[in-house]
Amino acid sequence: MKQLGVDISEHNGSVDFSILQNAGVQFVILRCGFGSDYTNQDDARFKENVQKAEAAGMPWGAYLYSYAVNSSMAKSEAQHALRLLQEKKPLYGVWYDMEDNSTLGGDLLGAAQGFCDTM
Repeated sequence: MKQLGVDISEHNGSVDFSILQNAGVQFVILRCGFGSDYTNQDDARFKENVQKAEAAGMPWGAYLYSYAVNSSMAKSEAQHALRLLQEKKPLYGVWYDMEDNSTLGGDLLGAAQGFCDTM
C-alpha cells in the first residue's frame, strides 16, 4: 500500500497541516533535534508540529539528525530524542538520520547500534 509522507523541521516554518492533508499527505516525520542532548539543538518547532499533527489526526514519526562518529556520541543523541519525546511513542517510529558528511570515517555501525540500544 503506497502512502505519501513528508519530513518537517523548523526550516519549513509554520506548517499548515490542512494544506498537507489536502495535498494527499498521509503522515509526517518530524525532526525533533540534531546532535547531542543540548537544548540549543532541539528543533524549535518540534512540539508545535507534534501538536498540529495530532490535532489534524495525522500519524507522525520523529527523527534526530546525527553528527555522531561513535557510540558514545550516539547515546547522547538518543537521550536527546528521548527527552523531547517525553514518553510519546509515535506511530511511525523514531528515525536516526545519519547522512552528514562530518561523520565520514567514523564508527557509523557503532553509532547506529549505540543509538538503537539507548532508545
